[in-house]
Amino acid sequence: LVPIKRFSNWELFKTDLLNLSFAATISSFALEIKSLFKFFSCWVIFLISIWMPGMATFDFDILIIGSGVVGSGLAIKVSKLGYKVAIVDSKESLPNSFRHLSLNQKSKAFLNEIDTWERIKNSAFAYKQIKVWDQEGTGFIDFNAKEAKLPNLGYIIREGEIQKNLIDQFEENNIENFWGETVEKINHFNDKISCETNKKSITAKLIVGCDG
Repeated sequence: LVPIKRFSNWELFKTDLLNLSFAATISSFALEIKSLFKFFSCWVIFLISIWMPGMATFDFDILIIGSGVVGSGLAIKVSKLGYKVAIVDSKESLPNSFRHLSLNQKSKAFLNEIDTWERIKNSAFAYKQIKVWDQEGTGFIDFNAKEAKLPNLGYIIREGEIQKNLIDQFEENNIENFWGETVEKINHFNDKISCETNKKSITAKLIVGCDG
């Protein structure tokens, strides 16, 4: 990496601060959730869509593959918009990751929008400063909440805590989940898209891959 010089003029960064995605090592690992709902912008493997004309019928409007933070957050968001949603995941049991994530203010706003933040905020730890070093340790960038006139830059929270509380919202948002089902094939016909798992065939208007 090219060494990063120390910037003392905060004005160079203040305007863009809230739009930055932070990725920093904090207590061995902290991963930024990048704008969870800039529709499918993070960790999405594939997107196949077709809005079928005529009298075609489907099991769901949107089928999401993967029940991680992105897949589950997306499912809740679109269900609140009135779509019939289901999630397929190969895991037999609910995910419970022990790694920790760094949430910036946009991520917090998204989780608040889908009624999740109030459920997890007591488990989140605010941070007020971030230093990002280059690989050789010869330069770094320093972000400070005080200089940005913010109460904090974001929060550190265990990923499993977010996952659990997102999944707990499935029933109240009428999201159907198919645990322990592995996607084997996706068929794209003129009038439908079908997802073939090891247990069944599911049809949908839109299929989104959020399985890492």
